[in-house]
Amino acid sequence: MPSFVEDFICEAYIRSDKYKDGDTKSSELKLCCEEYSYCSFYNQGWFHFLSYLLGVLLLVALGVIIYKYYQKRRGIGGIDEDASEPTTPEIIDP
Repeated sequence: MPSFVEDFICEAYIRSDKYKDGDTKSSELKLCCEEYSYCSFYNQGWFHFLSYLLGVLLLVALGVIIYKYYQKRRGIGGIDEDASEPTTPEIIDP
């Protein structure tokens, strides 16, 4: 785990032109990306945003599923039994 100073150095390196240009010979790259895994995809902002977004979408989907389940269980939104046709055929006497 990097200390405060090393964390500051790595934050500055991630924002620098050396990192954006892909300089593979800098000492900051070896310290931050290889030693502390600071450049890993799971430490990037886009990954955190995407993870939170997927989590929220899953919670919304779960809420909709639960709402629909209880709605169906109470009989709301289903087929009206009075308006439906009978399911058994009528017997006609000859």
